[in-house]
Amino acid sequence: MVAIKENSYNYQNICPYCYPDKPNHRAEKINSFFYWVMKPLILLGKALTLHHDLYATERYLFLCIKLMHKNNHIQMCKEIIRSKTITRLQLIWDEAQKRGLDLYIFRKQGLQLHSYLLRYQGREYYFNYTPTTLLYRYLKYKNPRTYDHKGQFKKILQKNNLPTPQGKSFCTKKRALQFASTLGYPLVIKPESSTLAHHVSTNINDEQSLSRAFDIAKMIDFKIIVEKYIEGEAHRVICIGDKFIACAKRMKASIIGDGHSTIGELIEQFNRHPYRGKPNQTGSAIYQVDKHSSFTTECLRNQNVNLQTIIKKHKIIYLSHKSTCGTGAEVINVTDDVCPENIQIFLKVHHILKIGVSGVDFICDDVSKPWHTQNWVFLENNSLPSIDLHHYPSIGNSINVAKEIWDFILQELKVS
Repeated sequence: MVAIKENSYNYQNICPYCYPDKPNHRAEKINSFFYWVMKPLILLGKALTLHHDLYATERYLFLCIKLMHKNNHIQMCKEIIRSKTITRLQLIWDEAQKRGLDLYIFRKQGLQLHSYLLRYQGREYYFNYTPTTLLYRYLKYKNPRTYDHKGQFKKILQKNNLPTPQGKSFCTKKRALQFASTLGYPLVIKPESSTLAHHVSTNINDEQSLSRAFDIAKMIDFKIIVEKYIEGEAHRVICIGDKFIACAKRMKASIIGDGHSTIGELIEQFNRHPYRGKPNQTGSAIYQVDKHSSFTTECLRNQNVNLQTIIKKHKIIYLSHKSTCGTGAEVINVTDDVCPENIQIFLKVHHILKIGVSGVDFICDDVSKPWHTQNWVFLENNSLPSIDLHHYPSIGNSINVAKEIWDFILQELKVS
């Protein structure tokens, strides 16, 4: 784990709807805009190339990298700058080093570019961020980023009669409110293209809250999803090739009273877990709860307690409104608990997407019980899934997903 200075995290410019991540509303809004501007051109490109994706931008980028390297404008390095590399990419890099792979990262004047070169079996493969992009650039798989868009993922689930919350996307509040009145409460409002639960509002039960939630989501996206709220626990499943690899459950950060410790003391105990880093600390997969932040204070206030409160034995107090890793969620490895029927539906979703690696979020009560016997819905796919939460769960054994990724990619490159 990478250490950082105590109290180095600054909350001053944090958006309450992006917490604990630093907001970048303008960039998210622009990305949303360009998705819809470029969509007709992408469809035209697919039609002209017999439905094969066009990767002109990436080809141009790698051509530039080759030329810049040839002219010594960028450097090819055998070491990553760990403080500038997110945990999941550190894990993939470290696994490559264990295998002795001939892998390089590019830098320009000390700036890490996150563009890589893999030399393997006499060939050179360029990729950005993750080697999983090689699966669609050089092989038969589709571009998984297509399904990072929540609206597109929902459409393909609906088309294949797979469980997903009833819902639609809207540009205007008027149409969203009209649809909500027919769908019925409780509801969820979320931006179509956001990640990490940014600007998502759940369990909405009245029109006033719905209107406010729409405005919050609209801050970062042009199209907003209105869908039914489904009770259950958040989960993430990883599938690679034809294999189910890992499943983890995320639960809101919480403490349990012992009858004599204050909430502040219990939070300190909670934060001592060896895998927990400070908010946004590079090299961590799960994070501590800042007991002095306004977000924690508000969450405690809503439960009529504070840091000095001594709670009864066995009483549960939640430390966050979200179940994201960044807000201190408990991550539980439930891979061995998944029943055969659920493995089958995981692989069905994965194969319908026609991608090499999928990281699908879903909600259910219990993965040990068949999906069709309970509340169960698939929510979204992640083309760059947080494999770190499977390597470093707060409860349960570690699963080396990075190893599985390299096993699959290298095997596919061998037979290509």
